Amino acid sequence: MADHNNSETNAIKFVRQLSSTDNEALDKNILKNEALDHVSDYVFISDSITKEIIYMNKTLTDVLQQAPGEVLHCYSVFRNRKAPCKHCRNNSCEGEGYIITHNNLPVLNKALVLKSTQFETNGHIYTISIAKSKQDAVDLAPDISNITDEQKILAKVIQTLSKHKDSPNLQIFSSIQFIGQMSKAQSVSIYENRRVDANITQKFQRSAFWSKDNKTDVSDSLELDLPYSFVDYAMSRNSTFLYKTEELTDYEALHSDLKGLEINDVLTIPVVHSKKTLGLVFIKNISASEYEKYESAITILIDYISVMMFSRLQSIELDNTRHIDSLTGFRNRNALLIDLKGFATLRNIGVAFVNINCLQAINQKLGLKKGDEVIVQTGRLIKELLHINNVYRISGDEFFAVYPDISEQEFQKRCDVLAAFLTNGASFTAAIGTDWKLHGYEILEALTVAEKKMIANKEEYYRDNPKDGPDRDRNELMLNLLSPENIHRLIANGNFFVQYQPKFNIQKNDVAGAEALIRLQFDNRKIAPNDFIPHLDASHYTHVIDMFVVENVCQNMQKRVEKGLQIKPVSCNFSRHTMIMSGFVDELTAITNRYGIPHSMITVEVSEQSDTLYHDELIETANALSEHGFNISIDDFGVAHANISSLVDLPVTEVKFDKKVIDSLLTKNNGKVSTILNMMINMCHKMGIKTVAEGVEETSQLEILKRLGCDEIQGYLLSRPISMKDYYDLLK
Repeated sequence: MADHNNSETNAIKFVRQLSSTDNEALDKNILKNEALDHVSDYVFISDSITKEIIYMNKTLTDVLQQAPGEVLHCYSVFRNRKAPCKHCRNNSCEGEGYIITHNNLPVLNKALVLKSTQFETNGHIYTISIAKSKQDAVDLAPDISNITDEQKILAKVIQTLSKHKDSPNLQIFSSIQFIGQMSKAQSVSIYENRRVDANITQKFQRSAFWSKDNKTDVSDSLELDLPYSFVDYAMSRNSTFLYKTEELTDYEALHSDLKGLEINDVLTIPVVHSKKTLGLVFIKNISASEYEKYESAITILIDYISVMMFSRLQSIELDNTRHIDSLTGFRNRNALLIDLKGFATLRNIGVAFVNINCLQAINQKLGLKKGDEVIVQTGRLIKELLHINNVYRISGDEFFAVYPDISEQEFQKRCDVLAAFLTNGASFTAAIGTDWKLHGYEILEALTVAEKKMIANKEEYYRDNPKDGPDRDRNELMLNLLSPENIHRLIANGNFFVQYQPKFNIQKNDVAGAEALIRLQFDNRKIAPNDFIPHLDASHYTHVIDMFVVENVCQNMQKRVEKGLQIKPVSCNFSRHTMIMSGFVDELTAITNRYGIPHSMITVEVSEQSDTLYHDELIETANALSEHGFNISIDDFGVAHANISSLVDLPVTEVKFDKKVIDSLLTKNNGKVSTILNMMINMCHKMGIKTVAEGVEETSQLEILKRLGCDEIQGYLLSRPISMKDYYDLLK
């Protein structure tokens, strides 16, 4: 008998080893793992997205007699299928916890207990499966059919469950196996009242299954052990009840479905935790006398299952925070980056890029709650009108949808319906761009094309729907002026220029540095940043302006250094689109190096207020910048998402308190605000973080901040934004 724990450990170590090798090392001709080759269990590792088997141990390859180097998939090897199983349960693993299934694998001609777990590394998710036959291994729950004393049974149950204390899935599986043995049932299953994400169309999910003969149907139907019509009916009644097929003649459809599967009776028992029903346990074709004999023991097991199900549910919700958008329930940008690999193997693939129009205005005029409702409704419309499951919310107002295996004509027809509804049929509007490719490996190109079409569609919307009054001229001016082809011309002509907002050290009465601000002037008319920056952001062209600002700052610093004059750190703002661009850190480093400017002279201002969906990318970029010696400043601190957690996640050297917080010092609650600010300032100082107050306009604010120990301030009280020459004159 094999050492299963050792098999699992070696398999996980093997996947970790793969993550540090190049792609060629994944070739099945050179994959070697002697530790797994010498166990008698069948072990295989597959890509959780593509289902491609990247490794099988020698025990399994000898049985299957597969030719070396052949591309294999789990569904073809074990199910004789040409496509993935529609309801693959391997993706139900949570973290490194295990999921157990009974499988009748026709290729192996054996009934196996399959124990699977997932492991994510280096951007890839792998499924590690270890299969054992009834002949070669002991049950996860030992046979208790010969034990008649209920107390001895409970002792055996507790002993077994304690062995699996770190895996809720194993404990749940062992529990229903014990229930099945005690009641001499044909099968036991659990259906839960949950949907893991928005792509699951069924109201209920079968999360555990055990059968007496260790076999299950190999079809794709969800009705593997029970008709879904009966599950729906029993879940709606939500009670402990013994359903006898012969007594359901008043429900002709249910009677027919149950009779067709040779089901005589089904006992249902609710699983309840904290007064909330999590699901039902279904016990099929039981022995009534045996159930009555061990009813108290079974009741204890049901209670135990409720605790494990609740624990597992919490684990799933925690794991979903990384890949599931909490507002809509759809998969997020992190999930898309992982799933792209799987889409690349498909054919006839359509993509749609949707961006909600004027979401910021909706939030400002109607409130954030209404804005959230619009976001949720947009995702639902995409899913329902495209008849698609692969929908991703990739930023605050953007969705990306992928539709594989569809003709170009059919995909465009569905997109036309969606576009028509988003233009006229909803209480809001959205821009849409689409593309279709024959080969899935072109999906990145398709995404780019769809995004460009979406931007063009958005610009057309603003031209056709300008606001009345002065906004009409301003919108038209911005759309024409800030078209991508004009940006570089405006920079070359000096229409874009940089001003400096000085920062003052109020403890030393000295100029501490400045913040660089972009300005636009056209036809002798100064255009407010609030008028042109949103248009740049909507067209994803802010990165050109961001890099123009930092290069301008470095040029000015170089001129002063060459003259032996003093320079001080300057903060530069970067949009979220710039921060997540590949190569951003390299480009910023190249600019500073080109002008010989120490990296410590450039402070990168990070604002999380705009979008928290890019938080992981933001952390990665900030860490890379810190390693290169750049200072990191958190802007807008104290409001929205820029909070204490940012200090934990990011390598912060400076915190800028938002103007709204500073304005609160002038209200009747200024005592409370002062106390909170004092705590924040002291906390930052203990962490070696400098504190800056924005928007200081009153002497009383300055006096309070100085008393509280704030390091620096900026605002109209001491200086408005000024030219480069005026700023450097201050340093004299």
